[in-house]
Amino acid sequence: MKRFASQLGIMLAMVLSVVVAAPGGAANASTQESCPYENFCVWTGPHYTGRMVPMRDCGVWTMPWSGIGSWDNNQSGGVRAVIYNADGTRYVTPPPHHSNGYWDWTPVVAIRPC
Repeated sequence: MKRFASQLGIMLAMVLSVVVAAPGGAANASTQESCPYENFCVWTGPHYTGRMVPMRDCGVWTMPWSGIGSWDNNQSGGVRAVIYNADGTRYVTPPPHHSNGYWDWTPVVAIRPC
């Protein structure tokens, strides 16, 4: 539990307020530029809007928000992130470079980016 609290503190310290315009609500083609290379990034809003948290360290990151957001796997090689839900299920993302502009963070409790 201390590790989750520590990771949460690190993640909150790294939170950036990045807003990326997505005309017409379409998925933003520039997510690769928005999410730094070799990071798995999550946004508080759909279509890569709101606060962005870049996750580069391979620890377990606690998810501090809920609701509809988005993610971008801009890591290298075949690295896949794992998204853990409160009910014990998990989702393994496709390898880079894949993204999802409309993701429900409500059931998510943690993310392991690599």
